[in-house]
Amino acid sequence: MCNGSVTAKGPARIADRRGKGIVPIGIESFADVMARHVYVDKTRVVVDLVDRGGVTLFCRPRRFGKSLLLRMLQCYFEAPVDGYVEDFGPLFEGLAIMDVDDEYYTDERDAHPVIYLSLNVCGGDTWKHMRESIAQMVGDEYRRHAYLLESSALLRMDHEYCEHILRGEGSLSELESSLSRLAKMLHSHHKQQPVILIDEYDKIVTEGFIHGYREQATDFLKRWLTGALKSTVDLRLAVLTGVQRVSKESIFSDLNNFTVDTALDHQYSEAFGFTQSEVEELASYLGHGSTVVQLKQWYDGYDFGGEAVYNPWSVLNYLRMGCVAQPYWTNTSSNDVVRRLIARAGEQTNAQLTSLAEGGCVSTPLDLSIVFGQIDSDTHAIWSQLYLAGYLTTHDVAEPNNTGLERSLVVPNLEVRQLFSRELQERAVSAAGSRHSLANLHTALVTGNGDSVTYELENALLNSVSYYDLRDEASCHMWLLALMYGMDGYRFPRSNREVGRGRPDIVCEPDSLHETELPAIVAEVKFCRDAQEDELTKIAAGALTGQALAKRYAHGLAGNGAVFLSVAFDNHKHVAVARTAYA
Repeated sequence: MCNGSVTAKGPARIADRRGKGIVPIGIESFADVMARHVYVDKTRVVVDLVDRGGVTLFCRPRRFGKSLLLRMLQCYFEAPVDGYVEDFGPLFEGLAIMDVDDEYYTDERDAHPVIYLSLNVCGGDTWKHMRESIAQMVGDEYRRHAYLLESSALLRMDHEYCEHILRGEGSLSELESSLSRLAKMLHSHHKQQPVILIDEYDKIVTEGFIHGYREQATDFLKRWLTGALKSTVDLRLAVLTGVQRVSKESIFSDLNNFTVDTALDHQYSEAFGFTQSEVEELASYLGHGSTVVQLKQWYDGYDFGGEAVYNPWSVLNYLRMGCVAQPYWTNTSSNDVVRRLIARAGEQTNAQLTSLAEGGCVSTPLDLSIVFGQIDSDTHAIWSQLYLAGYLTTHDVAEPNNTGLERSLVVPNLEVRQLFSRELQERAVSAAGSRHSLANLHTALVTGNGDSVTYELENALLNSVSYYDLRDEASCHMWLLALMYGMDGYRFPRSNREVGRGRPDIVCEPDSLHETELPAIVAEVKFCRDAQEDELTKIAAGALTGQALAKRYAHGLAGNGAVFLSVAFDNHKHVAVARTAYA
């Protein structure tokens, strides 16, 4: 297994034509990479794709090499056309694909017209604007094949159609047929079946979901793709890439020659990301062989079809930046999917997120056929989206199409684990209203009396929370729990953990370095609607003596003694705190 194919044998291969050891960061042009940079050879994937034929959709996380792979395929398959399309055949001399001793594969080089489209350039906050950007993208690809305007193999009506698309004057129906018409015209002119390559196919559906035109985007994508991809006569093969799999939207329901390959599948497990041998070879070539252990800790951990895979974006940035281990991939996105899940987490989901941030796991089925309408309402859909996006991985890759099979999901590596921890701590800042308020509250929780804790909690309530959000004991519990993340010297808090003779609402223990210095913190939460101030005080005092002390909630906890807190809320941002220390 090597060079982008699970069927190949041999060592990992690194190409560097200039010998300068310059790693490519964010460069999608295969020709540019081969001319000036180090390339981790993935060209043997050509063999697997030629054998497969038909249409293949690869769903992998962002920045895992999808765009570069498609550009490599374009350079391999595309037939040169004087004045329009370069001859990229020489780029492959010395690469793994040229070692294949079978003319069946090498004869495919420079043999086909290629349609290459990246939907990443498309966007718009309305369907009108999105459609205009799609028309521009399609027009640019027609312009790349403008030699068709002079082709004697085409009819006059074909020439007129091309001119219409080039000028951006096509109707919606003409735009919907633009892909299939171009494939047919290229087939007629070259007398060879075309290859279709589409990068980030899911971009327009994702934008549609965000901006409210999902149905229009889905309907368009279905008609646009189906006409071109359904034909086995006018198509040698097609490869699509994206992050999300949206097949439940029925985009590909009419295709019989269609294969979806996700990170659960094995066949193309080496095509994206870097394998262990590739990282070792690359690091050694660049003179950093001793850093492999650190690279593994920070950026390894993904499991693609049973194969261990590193995040290539982070590995390349690490090597370029003088081997400084820090977040790279997680800093290239807003990470909204993680932030959204943490912001709306209930008690169970919060416990799962805490476990993930501390190296634990979440057991859940994975359904990788995303229905966008479920993302904000179905927790199972969120876990599946986090998996597809690369924030979680699983080693349970058997039966990839079994959507009912429970799989153990884990955070892949230290880089992503830090992201989860950081987002949980940012939620605490948001709950307190500011970093300053949060720091004051944390100090009061550990060293202050009941009055100081009351003051800091009321300050946070006034600064950050709507009284509509404090509707019951559960919402108050979750708000206080959120505030206790990121305390210096403490582990993340736990909710309803069995301690002593009961289950305290919140427990926060010192970490192993501070167990002899800091006390454990145990908190009980109560809620009383429209309560008077003295009533809240009595409720807090009663919970302290009747529950926390009576049920020995400090028993067995790590720490230098314990601090008991009983916090009573009402629905008008009033709070009362009873506090005592336990040696």
